[in-house]
Formats: sequence, C-alpha cells, structure tokens
Amino acid sequence: MPIGSFSRRTSDSYHNQFLSCCLLALALIGTWLCYQPGLNAALHFDDTPNLSRLQNVDGAESALRFITGGNAGPLGRPLSLATFLPEKHAWPNKTSTFLRTNVLLHLINGLLVAWFAFRILIAGNASKHTAAYGAALTASLWVLLPILASTSLLIIQRMTSLSATFVLLGLVCHILLRSRITARPGLFLAPMAISLGIFTTLAALSKENGALLPTLVLVLEWTLLAAPQSIARKTWHRWCAVFLWVPTLVIAVKLLSMVPYSDDLVAMRGFGGWERLITQSRILWEYLFHAFIPIDTLDLGPFHDTYEPSRSLFEPLSLLATAAWLTLLGLALICRRKVPVFSFAVLWFIVGHSVESSVASLDLYFEHRNYVPLIGPCLALAWAAVHFTRSRPLFTSGAMTAYIGLLATTLWVVTSMWGQPLREAQEQHLANPMSSRAVGHFGGQLLAVNAVGPTILLLDQAIENGVASERLKTTKLYLTCAYHPDSESEIPNELRFELRTANYDRNLAHALYILTRTRVGQNCGAVEIEDIKEMLFALEENATFSGHAETRYWIHRARERLASHDGDRAERKQQLLNAQKQRFDPFTIELWTRLQLVDGLAQKACRRLQVLWMEAPLNPTRRINRWLVLKDQARHIAHESGLDCTLR
Repeated sequence: MPIGSFSRRTSDSYHNQFLSCCLLALALIGTWLCYQPGLNAALHFDDTPNLSRLQNVDGAESALRFITGGNAGPLGRPLSLATFLPEKHAWPNKTSTFLRTNVLLHLINGLLVAWFAFRILIAGNASKHTAAYGAALTASLWVLLPILASTSLLIIQRMTSLSATFVLLGLVCHILLRSRITARPGLFLAPMAISLGIFTTLAALSKENGALLPTLVLVLEWTLLAAPQSIARKTWHRWCAVFLWVPTLVIAVKLLSMVPYSDDLVAMRGFGGWERLITQSRILWEYLFHAFIPIDTLDLGPFHDTYEPSRSLFEPLSLLATAAWLTLLGLALICRRKVPVFSFAVLWFIVGHSVESSVASLDLYFEHRNYVPLIGPCLALAWAAVHFTRSRPLFTSGAMTAYIGLLATTLWVVTSMWGQPLREAQEQHLANPMSSRAVGHFGGQLLAVNAVGPTILLLDQAIENGVASERLKTTKLYLTCAYHPDSESEIPNELRFELRTANYDRNLAHALYILTRTRVGQNCGAVEIEDIKEMLFALEENATFSGHAETRYWIHRARERLASHDGDRAERKQQLLNAQKQRFDPFTIELWTRLQLVDGLAQKACRRLQVLWMEAPLNPTRRINRWLVLKDQARHIAHESGLDCTLR
C-alpha cells in the first residue's frame, strides 16, 4: 500500500473517531442540561423509609449502623447506602444535592456504556472508527432515554444506577482481560474469574440484581464473542461452566423456588407467581414501546401501582405478548450466528429483566428496572444505524440526529415536570386517579404548602372512588386530629366494620400507628382511644392482614402507645417485646431497655440483648448491624447500672 494512501486512511480514521467523541460529549452535555430542570424534584414514596436514618448519623459508628441497617433488599444494599453519607447534611430538604449526584452517576454510566460498546465492537473485528461511532451512538441513545429519568430523579434509585456502574465495570474488565488471552492464555483466566467475582459482589451489594453480571457475560460470550483461539476449547468451556453457567443456574433455581406464592403472599400482592410472570410478558413490551416511542410523557412516572395483572395465559393480550416473546427468543437462538447483534439485544433484555420482571414478589411495574436491560436494544439500534450509514449516509445520519433530538426534547419535558413537585403530583394524580401512591404523593405536596383543606378534599374524592379507602380514611382521621382537633367524624364507626374484611394494604397498619401516636399525644373529637383499640382489634382479626409480620409489628407499636396513654408500663414492655419478634428494630430495643432500667431490671435487659445476639442472622451485613445496635444498648446498660453487659 502506498504511504500516501495509508496516511490518508489513518487521517480519516482519526477524524471519524474525533467526530464520534464529539457526538458522545454533546450527548453527555445535553443529558446534563436536560436533567437540570428536574433537580428540584420532591421526595417520593421509597425515599423516606430508606433514608430517614441519615438524620441520626453523627459519627463513625452511627454511619456504620446506617450503612448496614438497610432493608430495601435481602442483602441490605450497604454500598448504595454508603454513597448517601457525604450528603447527610442535605437530608431531607435539599433534594437537589442527592439528585445532582444521581445525574452525575448516570453520565458516568453513559461513558461506561460507550466504553463497553466500543470494546464489544472491537472484539467483533470492527474498525476503530466504526466501533467509536457505534459506541458513541449507543451511549447517546441510552443516556437520553426518557424512560430512565425516574432512575436518576428518584433519590433512592441510586441503588439501581450504582449497581449498573459495577456491572458495566465488570463487563469492560472481562472484555479487556479476555483480549489478552492470546498473549498469555493460562495467566488471564484466574484474573478474569477474580474480576467477575469482585464486580458481581460489588454490584449485588448495591442492588441484588447485580448478581446477574455472570449471566450477562454469558449472553455476551454466546452471541457476540468468538471463543478464544489460543486456549484449549475444553479449558475455556470449563471456565465458562464454573464462572458463568453455575451462577446462572443458581439464580434460576432461586427464582423457581419462589413459585407458587403462599396464600398470605397472594393476598398481599393480589396475584400469584405465575400470574406475575404472564403479566410481565405484556409489561416488557410496554417498556420497549415507552422507551423508544415516548409519545405521552404522563405514561412515564413512578405511579403504576394500579396495573392490572393477567389472570390467565389465554387472555388475548397475554397470549399474544407471550407468543411474541417466545418467537423472539426462538429467533434469537436460531440467528445467533447470522445476526448476533439481534440475538444479543433480545437475550440481554430478557436476562436483564429476569430477576425483577419474572416471578419475584415485587410490584408489577417500575421503569427504573430497564436501566441495564435497555443497553442491549440501544446497541442493536446503533449497530443498525451504522450498517445503514454505509449505503444511505445522509438519510441515516439525519434520521438518527432527529431521533436523538426527539429523545432529548422528551427527556427535558419529563424532567421539567418532575422539577415542579406540586404540578407533577397533580398531573400524575390526574393521569393515575386510582393510584393510592399518586393520591398520597399529591396529598403530601399539598400539605407541604399547608393546603390542609384541599388535602382532605382530595382524600374524600379518592375514598369515594374506592382508592385504598380504609387507609385513606385513617389518614383523613389523622389530619382531622392534627389540624382540626375539635371536629367530629363518623369514620371510626365505619372502620370498625370495614377493617375486618378489607383487602390487604401494606401501609394501612402504619397509618393506624400514626393515627394512634397522634391521638395519644392530644385530644381529638373525631376519634376516641376506645375507637382506636377496636380498629386495631378489627385489623388483627382480618386474616388477610394477620399473617404478615409488618402488620403485626405496627399493631404492637400502636398498642404500646395506647399502653403509654393508660400508664401501663408492663403492657408497654410486653408490646415492645412482641414488636421485636416481628422485626429487629433499634427503636423498640432502645425503648424497652430504657423502661427496664427505670424499673431496676438491668440484668433482665442484658439477658434479652444476649438472646437477640444469639438469634443474629448469618447475613454479614445484618449481623454487623445487629452487633452495633446491641453493643450500643449494652454500653447504655453499663453506664446506667454499672452492670458489665457482655454479648456472647
């Protein structure tokens, strides 16, 4: 090849790579700007339960208690919780501080998506400028998807994006180490396994679906990457079997063990395991539609708790959706050699959703679950655009520019709505009038501006429409007591009977506790102490509620407040013990210990702490948290009574 020709091609290649970098930079800057209007978004339903303990952090030990005290998932998600500690000063009023970090993390993930896509395309023998363009296009599409806005604008969903960070780092490290096998075959298999183990652990400790990293690597190996030529096929297959297939099978067995649901779980969720799986076949198609054709921005939001589950596979939409997925899956398996990118996109999307969108007992619909799964379809779309650019460069470039502009505009509209909390709450309520979460969120925003009257009118309208009526009636009673203590109400008479047959509502018992705590602290003409006792008894008699530890926990907490009102110290301590049996809770342990010390029963208090330590779970995160809580109370006993309380 002549030198001049080589120089011209090299120059063109560098020029194209530079343009690709400019495209990625513009997309990231545009994403940052699009998210700016949303930085004033309000707290939402999962933020306070998970982050309210930030206000108690005042030192190293309390920080460790916060990190290890999470209950959002089986592993506690300590790494995600740790990232909130530097922002504790902003809780709960400066949401922009938390959200700015979330958006920055999203941009970092955008860079990692680009790096990941670039390494994949290079491994697939694409030229550097083609790989750079495909990677930039993949990341540009992904970071600007409006459906992913809730991942960054729901503060607590940093758990999702942080887990994705470790997943993407694990994928990139796998590809980089794999590319070096040609030089030193035996030397890089162990580091590949170690890297996979480290990043899987980090991802899972951020959010449990990070455990899917080995399965995502398996999808990558099975579709886009050819087996390394410089290593014995048998050795490579053994490595894949141990480090990719075994973790995948463990997850599959775990998921299968979750079905069928128990009767209590069916009553709580309103659907069984197989019904949930069938329903997800419809939901996954809706995710894809709303991701790539975001027509109505009000379809994008966190309030999907009224989504109707499928009751049978033979319902027309469920049958059609399931058949379509099975067809796609079959084509992906058949075409993995001829059209590997298509197979990769389909299998990646399905695998990415396999934990949260299959049979696990979770809410049916949340948009943030698409955060990692949509990387596959974005890569496929970018690959198609690169392919068509060769034959129709102007048309394809123009179409992709217009499409990315549409995504950016839609994202800006969505975030602008989130950044106006009261308006967003009202619009979401109007779009989802039967959503109890939307009602609660709108009511909370109204109360934030001291609009008590409109809040009560909102509750009245929702109750009339049959939206979680027992809980909303309880909430209305609380507001009446808190703001209009001289008013009277017929709601207690209604609830005495309705609570015996009410459908399960996970927040109803907590609402009753809040009402009890408020009524004990002040007089209220709308509800008497005896009314509350009868309501608690009615809820306890309801078999739909009594089987759930969370309900029993709040009933015992409410009865402890009633015993405090009656001056019955023995009953208070008994109810606190009962609450501890339902949930390990530092507050009830601290209060019970304090009451025991007041009664001069330090020895008994110490023995109780020792029993709680002997019952500590094997989960290391939860075990550390329990040790810290109990050790703190043991020190308190020693300080107040002089008794050396040793946990053993």
